[in-house]
Amino acid sequence: MNLFESAHAHEAKLRKEVEDAVSATIKEQRMLLEEKEEIASELERTTRSISLLGNCAHEINSKCDEAAKELSLIQASFSSLQNEKQEIRRQKMEALHWLERWKSCGHVGADHCDGIIGFAEEFPELAEFPLSDLQNATCNFSESFKAMEGGYGSIYKGEMLGRTVAIRKLHSHNMQGSTEFQQEVSFPITAFLL
Repeated sequence: MNLFESAHAHEAKLRKEVEDAVSATIKEQRMLLEEKEEIASELERTTRSISLLGNCAHEINSKCDEAAKELSLIQASFSSLQNEKQEIRRQKMEALHWLERWKSCGHVGADHCDGIIGFAEEFPELAEFPLSDLQNATCNFSESFKAMEGGYGSIYKGEMLGRTVAIRKLHSHNMQGSTEFQQEVSFPITAFLL
């Protein structure tokens, strides 16, 4: 009986060891599964973050490209404005020289020349204005902007370069010839301060 009890005790001991090993293995397996789920969840979050960062990077690159294009346009506009400014200064100097010659030649009305030169120096740049600017200043030569009607044309009140100006619009049908037209338009300024 001793042998039987000893074998039984040994078998019980082995069974207990096996049960403990199986229990430990199951426990370890559960921990590994939980760890695997955590890693999979972390991987999914990381993948989403990478995707979002990729979208952000793409958006930033697009904005950088747009900003570079806008900067290029601004630089081209600035260069164009500098060229226009130089041309306006050249025209101003040309007009001032013409006025000085006109004054020195003793033309009729030369005594009023000082006022015109003062106006030209006070004005930032003396330049020709495109028809569109004159139309904008007079609301397309609206009757409500008309200040005076004459035999050769009309004078309109308008706003240009932050000032109130008078703009003379000649009627071509009242001109008898190119000489008469040249006399009307040869006055040094077509828009003057009121």
